[in-house]
Amino acid sequence: MNKILNKILNKIRSLVNVYILRDKFSLAAKQWIKDDGDNTLRLDYNLSSSSIIFDVGGFKGSLQKRFIINIKLIYIYLNLY
Repeated sequence: MNKILNKILNKIRSLVNVYILRDKFSLAAKQWIKDDGDNTLRLDYNLSSSSIIFDVGGFKGSLQKRFIINIKLIYIYLNLY
């Protein structure tokens, strides 16, 4: 019951932030979701063949699949610490 109530309250907060308070972050997050930002906007970079990318936390390697350039993949495995 608590999970359902928390989901409802979070949804209400989100709606208030977007439609009443017009919170900049909430509006940007809403637009990001609408644009499927993780799969579109996040990979829209003006890169050349001499560009170097540091993909920190890049366990999926999504940038490496997309660009054929010099990519330094840094993956921190916390179980080693």
